[in-house]
Amino acid sequence: MREIRILVLGDGPNEIAREWETLLATDLPALPRLVHRLLGEPSNVSYDLRLFRRVVHARGKGDAAEKKTEAVIRFARQNRFHAIVILLDRDRASTSKKIRPLQDRREAIAVSAYLPCAIGCAIETFDAWMIVDGTAIGATGGKASRTHPDPEKLDEEEGTGRHPKDRAIELFGRRDVLTAAYAKVAATVSLELLGKACPKGFAPFAVEVKERIAPVVGGR
Repeated sequence: MREIRILVLGDGPNEIAREWETLLATDLPALPRLVHRLLGEPSNVSYDLRLFRRVVHARGKGDAAEKKTEAVIRFARQNRFHAIVILLDRDRASTSKKIRPLQDRREAIAVSAYLPCAIGCAIETFDAWMIVDGTAIGATGGKASRTHPDPEKLDEEEGTGRHPKDRAIELFGRRDVLTAAYAKVAATVSLELLGKACPKGFAPFAVEVKERIAPVVGGR
């Protein structure tokens, strides 16, 4: 069975921990762990992680995010990756404005530089996906009774009490434990519950991963 290499890019360290060269499925941060589960946990996949904001892009038409997307796809092709996953936080922008340009650029360069690429947007931030499942939260030592049933409505600035990270800090006690806590939650969170609680963010992201990336690895 051939090894499948997937490049995963996120907005912050809580999603990808730190930027590793290559990680196997035995010890994944939160975002690649969710991806791995959505793919059916194949044994032949490894993940390389990057912060999207650190991508260096060329000059040309389009905004920075569009050009970074093209740069990522071309980099991944040149370095023999088999697929790409990009997840950004919406951060109070409109969903279409945040990810539609990335999706459009993905399609525009498909003829010259095609590579399976799933693109998603967490609303408002990735933290929202980590605060919905009391069972998973309780297993990490968090406050299972303080989960949020509709985290995509937490759409104000951080520090107001109406931001997903504010609730996450309340659940897990301190900001500096979130990376480790999220990795544990991502390993056991109910994906069905997550799709229902985050229908604008996680649900379409899950579809992108399953439709675009799963066929590459032979997953479901």
